[in-house]
Amino acid sequence: MSVEQTDVLASLPVTKGEKPLKAWQKAVLALAVVLVCSLIPLKANEQQLTTDLKQAGAQSEMALLQAQNQQLKMEVDKWAWRGKIEYVGQIISSKQNMGWSQTRELARAFAKVSDEHQIPLMIGPAIACVESNFNQSAVGKHGEKSLMQIWPWKGRPIKDIEESPGYAIRWALENCFLPGFQSCQSPNLDDKILAGLRYYNNDSNAYAKKVFAVYQQFEQIAKS
Repeated sequence: MSVEQTDVLASLPVTKGEKPLKAWQKAVLALAVVLVCSLIPLKANEQQLTTDLKQAGAQSEMALLQAQNQQLKMEVDKWAWRGKIEYVGQIISSKQNMGWSQTRELARAFAKVSDEHQIPLMIGPAIACVESNFNQSAVGKHGEKSLMQIWPWKGRPIKDIEESPGYAIRWALENCFLPGFQSCQSPNLDDKILAGLRYYNNDSNAYAKKVFAVYQQFEQIAKS
């Protein structure tokens, strides 16, 4: 028994005429004091444990909610991606009679570059439509190659462009459209698109307007 517990026993009042406590009574009383003294910190620990459990539960619920939201976002992104492929694929199929595997390859290439560089999805298809009507074997009068009609200037990987339509799409948009699009200082998206299209074809305003009109038509098809 601790000194504090002994002091508690010693301080208990004894009424005049009462008999002194017997040894076994003192033992029982001492045990009761010990139990009371031990339960006080236990109660505090129990409250802290309850608080900790509530906080842990709240954190677990938040983590679960975040995981569910992330899963939902992935599902939305997946269906949005499928939608993009479907939109572009329909446009290509309306212009060229080719198998779905070829159509999907081209559609995926257009969608991937659009996502990576944050350019409108229908810009690439509009350029390909005007340049070659989506004909992968098209050769221009000046030696332009592929559905994107890339000129065989020095240093351009023409062999890769001829062998891989997906590579041709990426190369053309990243090197022939994107510099003009990104360098345009106007906050207006249409102005940036027109700047990119002018850059694509020798700063030709007539060419830019022609492709832009096709782009707008494709946008309407995608939204309908």
